[in-house]
Amino acid sequence: MKRINNFKEENIYKAIADLSGDIYFQIDENFKVVFVNKKGLEFLGKNLEDVLGKSVEELFPQKGKRFVANLKKSLSSKKPLLFEDDAIIGGKKLFLETRLLSYEEPETKKKFIYGICRDMTEFRKAEKTIEESSKRYRLLFERNLAGVFRSSISGILLECNDAFANILGYDSANEIIGTPVYKFYKDESDRKALIISLTEQGFLRNYELPLKKKNGEIIWVLENVSIIEEEGQKILEGALIDITERKIIEEHLKESVNKLQKTTEGIIEAMTKAIEIRDPHTAGHERRVGKLAKAIAEEMGLEEEKVHSIYLTGLIHDIGKIYVPAEILTKPGTLTEIEYKLIKVHPEMGYKILEKIEFSWPISKIILQHHERLDGSGYPLGLKNDEICLEARILAVADVIEAMASHRPYRSSPGLEFALKEIIENSGKLYDSKVVEATINVFKKGFTFD
Repeated sequence: MKRINNFKEENIYKAIADLSGDIYFQIDENFKVVFVNKKGLEFLGKNLEDVLGKSVEELFPQKGKRFVANLKKSLSSKKPLLFEDDAIIGGKKLFLETRLLSYEEPETKKKFIYGICRDMTEFRKAEKTIEESSKRYRLLFERNLAGVFRSSISGILLECNDAFANILGYDSANEIIGTPVYKFYKDESDRKALIISLTEQGFLRNYELPLKKKNGEIIWVLENVSIIEEEGQKILEGALIDITERKIIEEHLKESVNKLQKTTEGIIEAMTKAIEIRDPHTAGHERRVGKLAKAIAEEMGLEEEKVHSIYLTGLIHDIGKIYVPAEILTKPGTLTEIEYKLIKVHPEMGYKILEKIEFSWPISKIILQHHERLDGSGYPLGLKNDEICLEARILAVADVIEAMASHRPYRSSPGLEFALKEIIENSGKLYDSKVVEATINVFKKGFTFD
């Protein structure tokens, strides 16, 4: 009965061993194979009959003696032993991890060694890759010209390179690692704003912010930073560069642009006054057109720069009329065909006056097109639809409304209601429908020329 039980236990052991992904084996005290599971046979590339009874040295000619030495150590020990070694099997160099445990049968006093062997080759390759990658990362971290850093979400600097420390006016990374990062910020609110943005987005690219150096000097940096989870804790990881010189240059450029813009606006204002002196009967027309055109552009949601260009163009949109005789401009009653042709020349003349001036905005083009109409019935080029720039379409509506709504010495004013009716009736025909809609909304919101 005992032998039967032992037989059952042995079969169960073999069945379990065959299901394992590791190599199970049993060696006798003469270092010959008593048992090896299916995985072991696959590993050796042999059949069971080619392995049973064979000595370890026969199976492993190159490493046999070392393996036997390990087996001897196991026989003389009552504890499990772990050995790590390499072996050439099937022409491949493999790295093996083997656990051995000796056992003595009570009845026969025979000793056996039970072993479990695991192929660790791929694991060691991965381990080596990670180690090499870590070395490369460390070299990149330490030699990077950008300031590289890692900090806790609570605000402690965990790690940084010397470049980071140097940017902030410190001699080395060791001087600041472990310190609160708030000391580097111009205001604590800057750090809080950064954390809020990071929490929402997970990553910030080209984030500009002011930092404070060791000596108190304020510098500007450009930062790329992400928030990651490491061992259950949130970590900030990023790199930054000093852009202080660039910011100073940008400020100087901004000041120069502002001065140039003020000069340009001064020139346009002078032109407006010249037009008003030339034709005192329509004085204020350009300013009122500019004001309405600006309001329409804002209602349409155009960007600030484009709104400003439309306003400035409105101030001088009739500059070409300085080439038209004053008698024609102020003539009461109907104009002759020749007089009307002279009037129609003013967009082209305005374009020629301004085309050589390099404005920041397409002022000359807008002036050239502000009497064009969607159906091609306008002048001077007979442009249609999208051939007319949006700024000119806006200016056209503003010009028509102001002209009809205002009194002239040589004619009475049809009135604002008539002017609005005119653009509504011709919406989509002569005038841009979106511009007309925005214009109606502007007046509904209480716009006045005053």
